[in-house]
Amino acid sequence: MNLLFRYTLRNAWGTRISEISVFGGEDNTARFFVAGEERFPRSIPEEKTVSVDPSVIRTLEAMARDLDVKELEELEHILVMDGVTQEFSFYNRDELITLRGNNLQFCPEEPSLYPNAMKMIRFLESAGQLLIPLGVDEGCFLLG
Repeated sequence: MNLLFRYTLRNAWGTRISEISVFGGEDNTARFFVAGEERFPRSIPEEKTVSVDPSVIRTLEAMARDLDVKELEELEHILVMDGVTQEFSFYNRDELITLRGNNLQFCPEEPSLYPNAMKMIRFLESAGQLLIPLGVDEGCFLLG
């Protein structure tokens, strides 16, 4: 399996609220789950899988290349102490690159202060527009 990207949303206690992983290569699938916002859920929801058309995979690959994750280095820090954390992971050839942020849902209020975070938000929104119609739960693309 070739991981193209993964997005994970966690609450302040580190519990996963939602996660989506998209795989290319021979797999061409999106695996996801949405747990909701329970502080400490009693069980982890079952992961679901949907097939993704190769043309959508190619579009996502191009979007990730255009994003140039390696050049971003890190996301800006939001001055909100409590809330959620977001984690974006991308494979760039043979290297896994992970960027972590917190409370990115506040970035659109002042986008000029958070240029790297806004790039990730736009990527996530575009990925959602491609994957939600294929059956991926829209909860996988929430910022908070």
